[in-house]
Amino acid sequence: MILWDAETLAPIKYLRQFESYQPVRSIKFSPDSKFVGFGVYPDDLYVYETVNFLLNKYDGSTYGFGFVTSDFIAIGNGKIDPPELNLVNLHTDQIIYTINNTGASAVHNRANNTMVVIYGNLYCYDFEKILSGASIMAEIPNPFTVEFTNNTLLIKNHNFTSVQATGRIADINGKIIRHFELNTSTSEIRIPIKLLSGTYFLHIKDGSKEYVSKICVVN
Repeated sequence: MILWDAETLAPIKYLRQFESYQPVRSIKFSPDSKFVGFGVYPDDLYVYETVNFLLNKYDGSTYGFGFVTSDFIAIGNGKIDPPELNLVNLHTDQIIYTINNTGASAVHNRANNTMVVIYGNLYCYDFEKILSGASIMAEIPNPFTVEFTNNTLLIKNHNFTSVQATGRIADINGKIIRHFELNTSTSEIRIPIKLLSGTYFLHIKDGSKEYVSKICVVN
């Protein structure tokens, strides 16, 4: 398997040698060109870093794949029952999201920040919700309002059913900043917390229901 220069047609790097003929079915680059993926017959995936051409990831059960931003790759397996598509962090190799009954390839739509999955039909998923851990199903209106001011998170106008709900705050990459319990017996819930400028997601679990609210912090 050889990576060639598209302009000069000169070989750049000999990446791998196979014992038998195995055609490359697809070649895809990450948006920042730091990764290149090869879909090799019959169902192998090789992902290399373009800086040093080290093998970053190998998967031997790939039906389709696609880079979703420069940090994630969607790997579909349509040969299992039911098929599934896993969204994998390229830097940690962790699966951050799995979509069942879908096993093909995916691309990122920058215009509206969605992940478009191609599997018989076209499916569109809110990528921001995937990163935040929110449900990609139909939304349930949040029974509360949220404000962040003076290093304090204010939860107001709530209508929780549980006496003691739980919550957590995550950053835009899904990293949990803090866990906490909510005393829902008060009309206004105050949570002292220091947050840097950026986008965060407040997750609240109220009994069997879970809600997510986006928080934009500007210091």
